[in-house]
Amino acid sequence: MITSSLSTATDGSGCSLNRGWRASSTAADAEIAVAGGALRDRMRDLVRNDPLAAKAVQVLVSNIVGTGIRPRAAAADPALNKLADDLWKRWAPRADADGHTDFHGLTALAVREMIEGGEVFALRRRRRSSERLAAPVQIQLNEADHLDGAKFDNRPDGGRIVQGIEYDALGRRRGYWMFPDHPGDAMPVFGRRFESLRVGAEGVAHLFERQRVQNRGVPWGVPAMRALRELGDWQTAELVRKKIEASMVGFVFGADEDQQSMAPVVQDGFGTYPRSGFMHIDLGPARSWGEPFPVSATPFVPEVAPAREVLADSRTLKGGGAAGIATVGAAGVEVAQEVLAETQSAILPLVPYLDTLRWVFIAVALIGIAVAIHARIDDWKRGQR
Repeated sequence: MITSSLSTATDGSGCSLNRGWRASSTAADAEIAVAGGALRDRMRDLVRNDPLAAKAVQVLVSNIVGTGIRPRAAAADPALNKLADDLWKRWAPRADADGHTDFHGLTALAVREMIEGGEVFALRRRRRSSERLAAPVQIQLNEADHLDGAKFDNRPDGGRIVQGIEYDALGRRRGYWMFPDHPGDAMPVFGRRFESLRVGAEGVAHLFERQRVQNRGVPWGVPAMRALRELGDWQTAELVRKKIEASMVGFVFGADEDQQSMAPVVQDGFGTYPRSGFMHIDLGPARSWGEPFPVSATPFVPEVAPAREVLADSRTLKGGGAAGIATVGAAGVEVAQEVLAETQSAILPLVPYLDTLRWVFIAVALIGIAVAIHARIDDWKRGQR
């Protein structure tokens, strides 16, 4: 009985502390197929935003790659060794198919992708002799997202495709089904190719760390991912707390001697707790901020309504009235001219004077309109309506 209880407690299978621990016995590839994409996205987010994760990846890349691989030919013929070394020196600076870096930069980037994304694919790209390369071949790096992980199929010859990797009947890799463009690229939808294409395994190097019997990799930081995120959230919350504490402008002092500090102790029915530094809970006697301020009447300036112009003194009304009367007068004179032109010849000498009178009325009307416009503009500037 004692031996049975001891084995149950030590192996963790029946201990009460581990009863909520749920673990599965699925294959490594099955787990990667379900969670591989989410793990890559979260690890990349940590490396972008968490300084500890970014530093860890940088240190690992520096320690693994260092200054890069420096190959040296070791054949029996010294002349052949010199020829091979010279060929390498001329080819390495142009090894990148994308033209961004040299062979040593490709090596560092491949290791970084393996650590951060779990895996990386190096594709051999053959080149024409017209490009004048030291060797007609270059290397292109593709992230793990390029692999069509949703492609599964059985081949008539006994082969199969699992997560975009094609195997023959004996389980050996013979091809990779990859997207030509990154699925998460921001280029226009109509310009992207969404159908995966087969690439022969002889032209692909799949770089990842095998921790189990598996065919795909996972980011190296998965075991520490949750702890890094929780630590980052705690640091952020602590910084915010310190910023708020630094902005504090008032303090509560109790009547007891141990509460005469900028950080009062927290007391309740269960005991005394350490000083909190800013916020505290005190269920003891009521506290006050000192003597209250005396109540005093605060005089306010009475609100004055906007001044309105008296109608009788309105320059707008006067100018508009003058313009109206003058317009009517000019019209009346014009009508009188037409009537007098048809009357007796004795009255005809008065017609030129009437024409002058009509122009006087028109001038008065124009002046009245100008006065009305000026009055409206002036009232608007003074705030009168």
